[in-house]
Amino acid sequence: MQRQRILIVDDDEVVRESLVDELGDLFAVDAAASGEEAVEKLARTQYDAVISDLRMPGMDGIEVLDRAKELNPDVIRILLTGYLDDKARVATTRPDAPFKVAKPWHDALEVTLRRAFEFRDTRRRLASTVADALAVAGISDELAGADGYEEAATILVRRMRQVEGVLGCEVWIDVAGASRRLAGALPDSDEHDADWAVDEPIAADQSVRVRAVGQGDLAKEIALFLVKQAQRWATEDRATRLARRAASNASARARLTDVSRRATLGAMTASLVHELASLVLCLQASQFELEDMRDDLAAFPDVLRALDDMDHTTRRIRDLFEAMRRFVRSQNVGHRRCDVAELVQSSIALTKGYTRSRATVRHGELPAVSLEVNEPLFLQVLVNLIRNAADVSPQGGFIDVDVVDSDDSVEISVTDDGPGVPEEHIPNLFEPFFTTKADDIGSGLGLAISAEIVQDHGGELRYERAEGRGARFVVSLPKVVA
Repeated sequence: MQRQRILIVDDDEVVRESLVDELGDLFAVDAAASGEEAVEKLARTQYDAVISDLRMPGMDGIEVLDRAKELNPDVIRILLTGYLDDKARVATTRPDAPFKVAKPWHDALEVTLRRAFEFRDTRRRLASTVADALAVAGISDELAGADGYEEAATILVRRMRQVEGVLGCEVWIDVAGASRRLAGALPDSDEHDADWAVDEPIAADQSVRVRAVGQGDLAKEIALFLVKQAQRWATEDRATRLARRAASNASARARLTDVSRRATLGAMTASLVHELASLVLCLQASQFELEDMRDDLAAFPDVLRALDDMDHTTRRIRDLFEAMRRFVRSQNVGHRRCDVAELVQSSIALTKGYTRSRATVRHGELPAVSLEVNEPLFLQVLVNLIRNAADVSPQGGFIDVDVVDSDDSVEISVTDDGPGVPEEHIPNLFEPFFTTKADDIGSGLGLAISAEIVQDHGGELRYERAEGRGARFVVSLPKVVA
């Protein structure tokens, strides 16, 4: 397995060599004696982490770390200092602040690095879809506006770098036998552990080529897709590209509407996953701190139980994010046989805190029947329906979750005592961004995402008017044959 690559930046040779020796057994370590030398290395090599001293001649540590973030937004940055001046205090309290380790660092530096890598890897697992979705979405339209190969190369390299698993990308042009790099750079062969490489022409005469390296079949597939978009751009004149964007025959429009809806839903779902992942990381950080205090909390069993509940909940959220990530990427999300009664009871338990002050949630008889589902995703569908019902229920109202077991399907319904959905809104209920809630309450994505998840399970989510009550949403899925 490839070791994480770290850059040490310190003008003190003793400190620099000490850090290289200390971290060299765990990481692949480079060193720079000044901020200027560090920036040169950062431009050539992609590092996983940069550790910089604060006070140095020329560029100081804050400037080095800011530059590192500009070149690689995902890099871990650690400021090593014996004290903080006013500039450093401001820098270390920003929302995107680097980690800070005080001198003498003892084992604090290694601990900080490990925690930072764990946070980064969690964030990547939970939210890498965001980068992939943004890398693919709209690439054709963006290229259509490019004026020449240099601009197109910049767009292509930027999109490539957004893809999780692409380690480097560059575009070269050959003019009169002389080669010139238009954009990007590849890491040195001894600085990465790529399992694939792409070297493809963009121009028909092969004078412009794109090269990329990376890890993972999905990253390669996305990279090749981006290359094909660039190749298509190169074969068309500007007028043709813009005309193709505006093409409006009925068949294309119908396909585009469906693809656009799914792409938009996928990108927005990914963005939600990304934002929520950040909150989970904050929760996880608090957990780590509390876990370190577990021995001191032995006299408070209620607090320890709450800590265990927090750990369990965080794991469930992470499972859900991972399932959502795979769902958005259209990968196999791993269905398994689940007991319907347990699904219903779990969804009610998960919404208890939200519904308690709004309505009473009840369930009818729960038959002994199973469904083939991805549990985190399917639970999220039920949770969303129950929360929606709570939002529209009058104070003291009831929310009923019922299960109907028929010969070939199982239907789970959620009924509320609210006003129901106006007739004119019913056709748009499952469209992305459509909502009847206030702007600060509803995003218009919950039902759309739920409908996609149910459809992915081979089922249907529909709306019914509940006679004498409010809205009823019904999830219908094929029954598992025993």
